Amino acid sequence: DVTEEVAPGLRKVGMVTSALWSDLNGDGLIDLMVALEYGAIQLFKQEGQRLVHQTKVSGLSGHHGWWNALQGADVDQDGDIDILAMNAGLNTKYGEPTTSSPISLFYGAMDATRRPRLIEAYREAGTLFPIRGRATVGSIMPWVDQKFPTYRDYARASLQDIYPQEMLNQAQRLEANQLASGLWINRGDGTFDWKAFPRMAQTSPGYGVMVSDVDGNGRMDFFASQNQYSREPATGLWRGGIGCMGHFDDNSQLNLHTSQKTGWMVPGDGKGLTLCDANLDGWPDLAVAQNNDRLLLFENQAEGDHQPLCIALKGTQGNPHGVGAQLSILQKGRKGALHEIYAGSGYLSQSTPRIYVQRPENGFAVEVRWPDGSRSEHAFSKATENLITLAHPGLNLQP
Repeated sequence: DVTEEVAPGLRKVGMVTSALWSDLNGDGLIDLMVALEYGAIQLFKQEGQRLVHQTKVSGLSGHHGWWNALQGADVDQDGDIDILAMNAGLNTKYGEPTTSSPISLFYGAMDATRRPRLIEAYREAGTLFPIRGRATVGSIMPWVDQKFPTYRDYARASLQDIYPQEMLNQAQRLEANQLASGLWINRGDGTFDWKAFPRMAQTSPGYGVMVSDVDGNGRMDFFASQNQYSREPATGLWRGGIGCMGHFDDNSQLNLHTSQKTGWMVPGDGKGLTLCDANLDGWPDLAVAQNNDRLLLFENQAEGDHQPLCIALKGTQGNPHGVGAQLSILQKGRKGALHEIYAGSGYLSQSTPRIYVQRPENGFAVEVRWPDGSRSEHAFSKATENLITLAHPGLNLQP
């Protein structure tokens, strides 16, 4: 165990729900982002042989959420990786917490039994009040029913009225002040600006997420699965969403499309989401897993003759798909969006290690930064094939 020497900040980072390896500042070193429940997204930048905790200076630290998934993509096509972060959404009984009125979670002993309990609270006018009702709390701690014999008595009580202040002070306390799903826009140096998704993307918790140019028109398309069916009975099912599909415009604004127009609908407890060419027709398709339900496969039926160009990498031994590599298209002196090969991203998912881009019309080159630091440039007079495979320069193979 070399955690203390290599990444001491990971020892007690929190309740991890997702993680993503990505070179976020273009220095050729892979950095680590970690999503937390009841916490901020954590950033560990690679410096030499260490992962250095950089959450505060990156601009991520002020947004404590119930983050579910992370996905990297150059959404604004400026040559660096932006981060899509899926959260609980804004359509639950927890509402829209803020920095001044967060949702709080206390963990610790709350009575003479000394048994650790979980207590949820919200803040109103500077005072903490319980989120869970009298019946739910009383079933676990019967003395609450005795202390507050009527529902009216309990409804008027603050958290300090119910639980001893000393025990609240001794309990571990976590907070959430941001439940929206959204986009962290990379400034290019590994620091980020926050942009929440539109309201229709906040109707339910978001999980699986994917960004790719699936129709070959040069715009980044967006897909997400939603819902949460495993809440406790008192809360019920969070099923306000049917999944989301849209595209990002030139201002990195997400424009959502209706399911009637796109055919994209994930009605159940949507979870993992992956990109793949399921029918081998050269068009990227999508597969979505639903908890306790059937697997969904969406066949790409994009109209027009803009079939995207598929790019695969042939890496060295031990990394045959070039995981961790970054590539971009060079055409007419202009460099296109940056793409990165992942071995896992989103919510418990791993998509194909192939990149789909808008098909160049004439001569172009593909610039690759390989995970071992090597660089290569592969020139083409025309994109005559649907799939091109680029070999690591150390393999001495022709592209």
